[in-house]
Amino acid sequence: MTRLNISILQLAVPGAILIASVHAQDKALLRPHWQAGKTYHQQTETQTTSTLTPAPGEFIEQKLNVVQKTEIRVVPEPGTANKRAEVKFAGMTGEMTFQGRTFKFDSADPQSAHPLLRQALAGTTGRSFAMIFDGEDAFVEVKGTERLAGDGATITGLGAMADARGVANLFRQSLEAGLSSKPVAPGDKWTTEQTIPFPQAGEMKVRLNSTYAENVQRDGRLHAKVTFEGRIGSTDTEPDEKGRGEAAASLSGESTLSGQVFFDLERRTVSLSVFLANLTLKLQGNRIPLRQQVTTRLASITDNAP
Repeated sequence: MTRLNISILQLAVPGAILIASVHAQDKALLRPHWQAGKTYHQQTETQTTSTLTPAPGEFIEQKLNVVQKTEIRVVPEPGTANKRAEVKFAGMTGEMTFQGRTFKFDSADPQSAHPLLRQALAGTTGRSFAMIFDGEDAFVEVKGTERLAGDGATITGLGAMADARGVANLFRQSLEAGLSSKPVAPGDKWTTEQTIPFPQAGEMKVRLNSTYAENVQRDGRLHAKVTFEGRIGSTDTEPDEKGRGEAAASLSGESTLSGQVFFDLERRTVSLSVFLANLTLKLQGNRIPLRQQVTTRLASITDNAP
């Protein structure tokens, strides 16, 4: 059987501060706000289509659809003025179509899934880490990544620890992707550059050209609509494969990103983001075209459970 290749790239606040952005020309800082005492519930759907070439002239399409539920519980950081956002990957379902067959995964019953699908998707469900933000919601640091690497009873090695830090940092950076670090108004344009760690693929350079397109109404609230497009690729032309073995991968320079973000100006948080990536993955000397759409929705904001 052809080897499967699975690509995993996945509050109300005082009105005087917020409603200033109602007028089109007022500038707003589009930085997500984390309110202590609240839990943010996200749902992310990742749709990936890849084209495999097991032999010259032979092409096989593989489709993978994954839905992940994430909870971000915000509490004061003891002894400081900072806030601690505890991120927990609460659940995941997935469905893969390959060679005319469909394989399913549910984190509630992982043992019933195909072994390779289970290996790819079961690793993070139920695990957590923490993001620390200051009183102005600026990012400070990531903590507790060892909880992603193992269950506390198993030592999984330095490679797993590095991958866990990469997952945590990738998640954190994705929360602000495409947004400006300075106040902006409709019509403003800006460029952001980031180096993002992708587990098992090394560091990737992401350059996005963003536009504050307009203010729109969504679900009865005023939102800033930000659109962006750009490129993503490996920082090294010859990625270091030491310690990664057959899993080592990189992205070619023609890989592109585009999408849009809807920032809730009242609650000061992203309510919807859609990323579309057209990627060329270089793996074991092969070039694998990938098309991936990642849609993240803020499902709800609730009071923290006791």
